Amino acid sequence: MDALGPENQIEVPIIIQQGADFSLPILVVDLINYVETPTDLTGWSAHMQGRLSYGSDETIFDISSTGGGIFINPTAGTITCNIAGAVTATFPIPTKGRYDLKIFDNTGAIDRYLQGPFYVSPEVTQ
Repeated sequence: MDALGPENQIEVPIIIQQGADFSLPILVVDLINYVETPTDLTGWSAHMQGRLSYGSDETIFDISSTGGGIFINPTAGTITCNIAGAVTATFPIPTKGRYDLKIFDNTGAIDRYLQGPFYVSPEVTQ
């Protein structure tokens, strides 16, 4: 996981619309000779959780490539995090919290690749 490390941890705030499908596409790249190339994600896995705060026991969402909700396209170098609208409809309002996305390469190395605050925007139409 040479291309990934603390300098590549990306802080991205996300908004999840209550009652709507949520999708977050991520492109993982290697920087080779100053050119970004999609990383071959063959054998990789990913896990993403959202909690009310750091260390909170309450999990708002928990998705993974092994348990569902995260799709990895190895040749395109993409990781797509999905939460169905039926699930986001159950999120408490108002909700602000923190999330992170851990990725595990084919050697077992772990990187917290993406992180940041999340906010659940309440729905009006029922």
